[in-house]
Amino acid sequence: VRYVCDPVLGDDGRFYAPRELVDIYRDEVLPLADAVTPNQFEAEQLTGIPVRTQDDAIRACRALHDMG
Repeated sequence: VRYVCDPVLGDDGRFYAPRELVDIYRDEVLPLADAVTPNQFEAEQLTGIPVRTQDDAIRACRALHDMG
């Protein structure tokens, strides 16, 4: 069984879910996932890395990978 996590938090610079979920996803949920499919906003919130360039995106992906 594979666990794919889509951390639905928000998009376009705004949250649709409570901000408190960022910590729960980052600390408890993502380490359990086999794959994670955040959008840019969600990746930024989960990693603390602003994604403005391709290099930023790669750094954010590496940070997500390192979470679990």
